[in-house]
Amino acid sequence: MLYMLGGAGVSNFGDEFMVRRWLEFYKEHGLEGELTIDGASAENLSGLFGGIYRKASFVSVFNALKYSGPDNFWESLRRGLNFYDNGGLNNYREFKKWSEKIISTKLMHLHGGGYINEIWPQSAFLLGVAAATKLKYNCKLVGTGIGLLPLSKVPDLYRDEFNKIINTFDFIECRDYDSYLFLKNSVDNADNIFYGLDDTYLAHVDNVSNVDGCNLHISYFSKAKESLHRLLNKLPDEYFNKFSNVYFWECTMQDRECFDIVKAKHPKVKLLDYRDLVLNPLPVNAGDEMITARFHPHLLAARKGVAGYYREDGSYYDVKQGSVVDLGSPFKSIEKITASHISQQDFNRIVSFEDARVAMKRILGARIVEYYKNSN
Repeated sequence: MLYMLGGAGVSNFGDEFMVRRWLEFYKEHGLEGELTIDGASAENLSGLFGGIYRKASFVSVFNALKYSGPDNFWESLRRGLNFYDNGGLNNYREFKKWSEKIISTKLMHLHGGGYINEIWPQSAFLLGVAAATKLKYNCKLVGTGIGLLPLSKVPDLYRDEFNKIINTFDFIECRDYDSYLFLKNSVDNADNIFYGLDDTYLAHVDNVSNVDGCNLHISYFSKAKESLHRLLNKLPDEYFNKFSNVYFWECTMQDRECFDIVKAKHPKVKLLDYRDLVLNPLPVNAGDEMITARFHPHLLAARKGVAGYYREDGSYYDVKQGSVVDLGSPFKSIEKITASHISQQDFNRIVSFEDARVAMKRILGARIVEYYKNSN
């Protein structure tokens, strides 16, 4: 069995979209029937993907168990590493039935996202238990597209355990340079760590190519609603009227509040909910513009030749947005927004490297498939 573990199942566009990419890739390589995907909600994952990937299994085992531990990153990490030594699934009546599935795991894949950090400290359990599963059952263990920040310096009390966990991986790919540097500077003999790409790079961005005119895309979350209010008040109606369509990307249901704010000022805005975004081609084309506070809308739109503005707020989103700029995105800080059209660059670096980056990511995926097929 190939066991995928990560932060999906929370009805979030980015997390679910990355799982979709791996489901597509593994199905393409004949592994759909051997997949188990462990996320925050088996019901959410099955409801989104079960009708398409009927042979895959969707569960919430380790993701559910992470919440029964301490609300401290390093203690959660330790709990994961010691999970089997302390009785494992036998301590949890409702999860004992999954023991055979875990024992049969030939490869565990900690897939991408920025869900392992001190904002969600119990997520560290997943990192620890992934390593513990390899040590217990001798399976292969890989991590792809991982983002780890914000995360404080490894305390001396946990340094040996952190070293053991990271060195247990056959490899870990970091999607941003800051996470890569954190691991390289925190772990001894870290030859298994490399700076790579977000998991969405497994394939090119599916888009609707027959959308007329120049369109505006907006993506905001509720914690930034005051910033959105200020932005809408700053921009004249003429700015919005120049676009053929205005789309709001609702990456989670909590974003609906921001959609309502936009709709109150511009009633013709069209809502794309997270299911639309995950399952359907995106209505983005070169020449469109975007205003975003979120990471994956920025990344995916920029890869299709969209220019625009991203919000900086001093949080972990700055690392995420900065990682897209590092890839060559032409987006600028939202503080520089004007009412005029963005001048489209003749040379767009992120677009020019698209084919090479997708090819690199697929080579990595093929390496995982080879690991799986050659494992005992």
